[in-house]
Amino acid sequence: SVDLPTYAKTLARIGSPPPRVLLVENDAAQAEMITQWLEQANAKVTHCVDGASAREAITRDTPDLILTDTRIPGIDGLSLARLVRQDSRFSLTPIVFLTDRDAVADQIAALAAGADHFLTEPVDRELLTHLVINRAERGRRLREMVHRDGLTGLLNHATLMAELEHAVEYARRHGETFAFLMIDVDHFKRVNDRYGHLAGDQVLLHVARVFQTTARASDLIGRYGGEEFGMILRRTDRAGAGILAGKLRSALAEQPAVVTAGETIPVRVCIGIAAYPDDASTAGELAQLADAALYRAKAAGRDRVEFSPTVRGHGA
Repeated sequence: SVDLPTYAKTLARIGSPPPRVLLVENDAAQAEMITQWLEQANAKVTHCVDGASAREAITRDTPDLILTDTRIPGIDGLSLARLVRQDSRFSLTPIVFLTDRDAVADQIAALAAGADHFLTEPVDRELLTHLVINRAERGRRLREMVHRDGLTGLLNHATLMAELEHAVEYARRHGETFAFLMIDVDHFKRVNDRYGHLAGDQVLLHVARVFQTTARASDLIGRYGGEEFGMILRRTDRAGAGILAGKLRSALAEQPAVVTAGETIPVRVCIGIAAYPDDASTAGELAQLADAALYRAKAAGRDRVEFSPTVRGHGA
């Protein structure tokens, strides 16, 4: 059989990140054993002991696979699976059940709840490890095809807007603030006209990479459409959003795009900012206000940052 740790290390070496597994298990000894198995196979494991904490972890960490016992306190495994499947962000996330029930009726109930597979306890180490690693990797690739922009690898428009809706719901529940940025690459049409569309694509890919390396790990970045990008800054107010906007502009100024033809292309952006809850209380309003601020920034001149209409805009 395949030496899984070696296989996992090979995947890591060629660029595939460690699969993120959410383990929901209230038996401490079993949880420790399974965590050890999976971590030895290069997986990153988050452990929760009940359904309520698992729901929070799913939203916070976006796992590549959920491995849950059917018998967990509070929300049981079947109910947790049903809740996960109701959220469009996790409709493609693989769910594997750990169960001591192997009757056909139990298996049908698990599948009906949204499970992709189930393992009967006591579990076999090799089977569990191979199943989790392979399904997590396949699930990640499938979700990327559905939720990611094909050129930049950032969230696509539909997924970015869904995440904005969920950010509003989460912030309302937890009394938090966040900001939404709309970003437009200045005079992008001139790049396409002068250097060609291939160079234009390379500039957009460069912008995406700079954004990814400049933003925090908790920030969500998407391609809104064309040369426009959107960014959700969690636990951030207007002041924090303004600081990050400045960092994004500075990073692009310091790192011009270099295209295949050898040309170096300076990149500047305009940014519009709206904050929750100060400026708006719904995702639609936030997007509209950020877009209006971006429009004003573009009208005022290149390389500008503008806040939503409730506060005075700041120019470069």
